[in-house]
Amino acid sequence: MSSRRRNTENSPRFVVDTSTLFSALYKRNGNEARLFDMAHQGKCTIQIPMYVIEELASVFTRKGIDFGAVLEFLELTDNIYVSDNPEMDAPGVDIAKRCIDDPKDRPVFVAAYRMTRGDGDRDWDRTYLVSGDRTFFSDRARKALNGKVLTTRKALEMLEERSL
Repeated sequence: MSSRRRNTENSPRFVVDTSTLFSALYKRNGNEARLFDMAHQGKCTIQIPMYVIEELASVFTRKGIDFGAVLEFLELTDNIYVSDNPEMDAPGVDIAKRCIDDPKDRPVFVAAYRMTRGDGDRDWDRTYLVSGDRTFFSDRARKALNGKVLTTRKALEMLEERSL
C-alpha cells in the first residue's frame, strides 16, 4: 500500500489506533474524519500500524462488509502511511506489558512508543498517538510516551493553532 505525499515537512505526525480509523470511516462528519481530511490537505501525516489494518479487516470480514473500499480510501488519501508491525521483541514491548492491560492494544502502543521515542526516526519529536481509548491515557502509558497522547479533538486543536 502506498500513499501520495504533499509537503508535510515539520507538520505533526499522528499514529492512530483502530477505533480512530473506524470512526474516520464511519462518521464522515466527525473529528476523526476531519483529522484524515487535514492529512489529505497536507497539514499533518497519519501513520497506521499494520496491526490496525489487520484488526479492522477482521471486524469488517466478520460483519460481511467489503474491506476493499477502506483500502481504496487509504490508497487515495494523501499523507496516510501504513507501517509494519513492530517485532514483539522490539523496544517497548516490556513497557507495553507494564502499561497496557489489554493485549490487543499493545501493538499500537509499541508502534507509537517506537515512533515517539526516536528509534532512528527523524520525525519522532513531532509524533503523537491519537486515540479515544482511555488505556493510552493512563499515567504509566502517558509517561512512557513522553506525554505524546492526544484525543482527536486535541490533535485538531493543535493543527488549528499551527495554521493561525
